[in-house]
Amino acid sequence: QDICFIPDNDYRVFIAKRISLESGDIVDTRGKVLGRHGGLALYTVGQRQGLELTSSKRLYVLRLDAANNRLVVGTQDQLLSNRLFASKLSWVSGKAPSQPINITAKIRYRSPEVTAKLHLNDGVAEVNFQQPQRAIAPGQAIVFYQGDIVLGGGIIEDRVD
Repeated sequence: QDICFIPDNDYRVFIAKRISLESGDIVDTRGKVLGRHGGLALYTVGQRQGLELTSSKRLYVLRLDAANNRLVVGTQDQLLSNRLFASKLSWVSGKAPSQPINITAKIRYRSPEVTAKLHLNDGVAEVNFQQPQRAIAPGQAIVFYQGDIVLGGGIIEDRVD
């Protein structure tokens, strides 16, 4: 969440000054309303702080449901996913690898590379991780590696639980 040009590293204040925010419901995975949020742009997948919810369990942002202006929350275990889909793929060599292919992948800048299998279908990558990954966030980049070589990457569209 570090953004170098944001004063005091407070991106919520920066965003709130520049766009209009629409409050909406905070719901659990079954759709039960648990509270209200101050605007989807103020939250990120995996976030726990700032939800201002009373619960016997620690709750985290699982998904931003923009179509319904809802913030979906759940437990730490519900943040884990074994698979994701990515699009807007770009390949360093200019050509997609033959497939399926064993790779390592990074889903965020400071995370380690993790073992996965890559399948391609009509310009969409399906990435199956060997171990579940925490807080896969649509809209973020994924980078594919084979050994020391960067194969390419794409934009995460969705995770599969």
